[in-house]
Amino acid sequence: MAQTGTSATSVAAPASPGLVDEAVPPGSSVLRVVGFQGVAADLAATTVGGNGLTSTALNFTTLGLNVGEWVLLGGVAANTFFATAASNGWCRISAISANRLSFDRVPTGFATDAGTGKTIQVFTGDFLKNGSTQRSNTFERQYLDHSPVTFEYIRGQVLDTLAINVPQQEKVTFTKTYMGSDGVVATARVSGATDLAASTGDVLNSSSNVGRLGFDGASVAGSVFMSEITLSIANNLRRQNAVGSIGAIGIGAGELNITGSMNTYFGDKSILDKVMNNTLTSLDFRVGRADGAKPQIVFDLPSIKLSSGSPSVSGKNADVMLNANYQAIKSATYGYTISVGRFFYTP
Repeated sequence: MAQTGTSATSVAAPASPGLVDEAVPPGSSVLRVVGFQGVAADLAATTVGGNGLTSTALNFTTLGLNVGEWVLLGGVAANTFFATAASNGWCRISAISANRLSFDRVPTGFATDAGTGKTIQVFTGDFLKNGSTQRSNTFERQYLDHSPVTFEYIRGQVLDTLAINVPQQEKVTFTKTYMGSDGVVATARVSGATDLAASTGDVLNSSSNVGRLGFDGASVAGSVFMSEITLSIANNLRRQNAVGSIGAIGIGAGELNITGSMNTYFGDKSILDKVMNNTLTSLDFRVGRADGAKPQIVFDLPSIKLSSGSPSVSGKNADVMLNANYQAIKSATYGYTISVGRFFYTP
């Protein structure tokens, strides 16, 4: 874990494990901040005035944290985690002040722990929430069997939809669609274009790569386990065409629409009550790897309403299931509809 140096152009690394000089690093090299660490006995877990993390020396407002962001408390090395096991784990920030992080989501059993003699580690990630800034990309496709090689460029591509499906005992799938402006075919490569190395990681599955399914603020368990969950995000983009232009002159933004479904075992009426009463609730889930750097992605919808759903009684010797559809809405507390946390390293 690195710590900020005194220069705006340098970073001081701990003596262990340290860094090795590299005269000509690859152009794709990056140095990421993956969290922060308190000095001995500085960080403490508290339940006084609500659940939170307090400090004496460390100023939380200087760390680039966001309200609504998830963090992971506790490392694996000796003295980097709380002695109270339940005070380590995933928490969501509800307020930030100089010497306190308040949480509205904590592990079950979260309790006060002074962190005596410990240098507690807290892991953080990139934090995204829905907004209005439009970003576009150019896709390159190479036809290597042509002589000379043909390069096809599909330009002005803006992400329109994302569909995530997490079925039981299957692969977790992410399906994206883009909308673009135009395309061009050439025999010379565009300056600055580079090849991306193929991913070496295994495909994520719903049996061993889903770290949490959270509904209404608590991990899903017991009689209402889920057999499938889906999430669909639509930006409702449109191509803006014009006379005198072969391609689109722009991509118009539409209304953000986030929907999905949860297929649960009908073990009690808690979810059905929320359907019948139009109750505001929440949904979050985390997927990631259990090897290497253990990267994780957290999807969080702080405000949803279950739009439909009823028990399905298919017959004898079969489980009764409740397939509930949901609609995400803008959170009155956080001011967004969805957030995504991307953790490049977790212990």
